[in-house]
Formats: sequence, structure tokens, C-alpha cells
Amino acid sequence: MVITALAALVVAGCSAEPPAARPNVPAVSSSAPVSSSAAKEVPKTCGGLATLGEITEILNAAVTGQTLPIVGVPEPKIGRTARLDCYYGVPDGQPVTAAVVTIGLATYTDETAAQRRLASTIETEREAGAKSSQVPVGPGQGVLLLGAKRMLVASRGRTTVVITVIPDLLPEDRAANALSHIAERALTPR
Repeated sequence: MVITALAALVVAGCSAEPPAARPNVPAVSSSAPVSSSAAKEVPKTCGGLATLGEITEILNAAVTGQTLPIVGVPEPKIGRTARLDCYYGVPDGQPVTAAVVTIGLATYTDETAAQRRLASTIETEREAGAKSSQVPVGPGQGVLLLGAKRMLVASRGRTTVVITVIPDLLPEDRAANALSHIAERALTPR
């Protein structure tokens, strides 16, 4: 009886259709092999991304001035559900564009929408002359862009992070390591 049941399973397995092919993964991918449920939600304050002290420590350079947030709104057209941009080292009386470090964290409806936004950012920077390379960010990968500014883009699930630092504050040879640490800090739930 057991042999008959095993034979029936073997025959059923042989007559089943072959498994579906795996979908192609986009060539530009910086997502970590972490499930969407592990993605970080956008915090309410910049301290939820990184503090000024943490930025100073990671960059091994004094970052002084204000930390100013700009809370983004959902944009259904691109699949964005939330966004927080934090500007670090803004001199008193200056606009956020005077920041020496910027961290933008956003969430999207799904991983595909998040990857599309990162690919768009990467392409824009490459067209402006930035050199790009993949760098580790926690358990995943990010893309380092070296051009007019030091930039790193990465994602975890449906959450993306974009970090920029002015070149005077971060030499090119230290950019990958420092930006990777900031990205991991920003992407990790507290």
C-alpha cells in the first residue's frame, strides 16, 4: 500500500507541468535580500534616521549647524507613500540647500516602485557625469555615485534611502565606507 502511494506521487510529480521560470531581476538593483515586511517605515523626525552626532562620528568630521526636516507627501503617480528629507549642518539663517549632508528616506507601494525611483536617480546622476559603483549596505547593496557630490542610493524592501555629502567633507577614497554606514543606519529600524 505504501509503495502504491509513493508510485502515485511519483507519477503525479512527473505529469505536472514544469515550474515557471524565475523573473528577470533588473540590472540596477540595490535592494537587500530582506522581505518587504522588514522595510523601515519613514520616521517622524530626523533623529529616527541619524542624529547630528552620529553623522559627525561616521564621517569623522565636524558637522555643525541645524538639522532641518522636510516632510514629503504621498505621490500616488510614482507609488510613493511617505517621505522625510533631513538636512544636516545647515548654517543659521541659511536655506536647506546649504546643508552639508542630506538623507532622504521614502517608502513606496512595493519594491518595484522603489527600484524604479532609485534607477531614475542613478540615471540622472550618471547623465550628469557621476561615476557609479556597487557597494555593500548591510546585507544588501547600494550604488555609490561620485560626481559633483558624494551620493549613495540603496533600498530595503519598499524603503529607499538617498544620501548626499559635499565633497569638502568627505574625500572620495572614504566615501563608500562612510556613506554605506550612514545608509545602513538610516535603513535600520530603531
